[in-house]
Amino acid sequence: MLDFTRLINENIDKCSRLFYDWINWDYIKDLFFIPKYDKPKVLINEFNKYMGHIECYPFQMYIHWQPADLGSIVYSDRKFLKVIYGQHNDTFIDYTKYRDAADETKNNIYRFIENSTKTAIAVDCENSNVFKLYSVLKGLNQDELAKIEKITLYDDSNTTSGWDWLSQFTHIPVEHIEVERVTDRKSLVDVRMTASVVTDFYRDGITSFIIVSSDSDFWVLIESLPNAHFLVMYEYEKRGASIKNAMSQHGIYYCAIDDFCSAGTEEFKKAVLFDELEKHLPTLIGENPMQLTQRLYENTRIYATQKEMEVFCNKYVRTLRLKISEGKFVIEIQK
Repeated sequence: MLDFTRLINENIDKCSRLFYDWINWDYIKDLFFIPKYDKPKVLINEFNKYMGHIECYPFQMYIHWQPADLGSIVYSDRKFLKVIYGQHNDTFIDYTKYRDAADETKNNIYRFIENSTKTAIAVDCENSNVFKLYSVLKGLNQDELAKIEKITLYDDSNTTSGWDWLSQFTHIPVEHIEVERVTDRKSLVDVRMTASVVTDFYRDGITSFIIVSSDSDFWVLIESLPNAHFLVMYEYEKRGASIKNAMSQHGIYYCAIDDFCSAGTEEFKKAVLFDELEKHLPTLIGENPMQLTQRLYENTRIYATQKEMEVFCNKYVRTLRLKISEGKFVIEIQK
């Protein structure tokens, strides 16, 4: 047992990349890592604790924890996270990481696509979150999404660079239209979006549109195409009750992109963060690693806890290294 425990303790950190960065790896590690295992009676005491509370251990298999009668701790992701964080006097609060949209919501989206001759997604990038939209695309049935003709992004220079990466993480064709501003204060994204959707309807025969926006300006677009079919996706914090009532009165189905599970968006977020980090590589000298990390998250508009940013900083910013490529020095990210 000493040998087994030593091997686990020496190698457990190699498993950290199997878990999402937003999970506190120390809490997972603690389930398998026994401190001071080679000291007298440490393993014996662990064994006695295990045998004395064996019914409290999941499937009666040993883990390193304070046993408690909590039912199956692996019953669900929510239960597991609640228990392991609670064991460290901490609380896991980002429910979007384990809670997904209801089956009814997904089925309504599938029916909308199925009943349409041609469907397209139109995204107001100024008033939408690219990572929340990706959680929708990631969480829906890919065979159903394959019936969508295209995703059109209506963007301007002030939005996050994450929109530039969306096409690399979905099989749906993506058209990215960047609209220039007339003035710093006035955007023409909503005007361009309206004109483009009208063109898609009359010229290209697209009869149904999934509008992704949290701006009430899109209502003008809906009224301009009375024979088209619309489904609206929005964000809770940006959508007022009046526009919801208007959509309900006109029989337009709507749902929140916040409801979809965000756990599977991590690779997408990493790609955007790495891209942003590479922009800072030429000017790294004198930078504080944590302050740089915070700036990366701010620039890409990725919400994260302080702990998540610390994990990213320790894994990817503090581990930047110098290497020679094609006879020249370059800085490499340890991905």
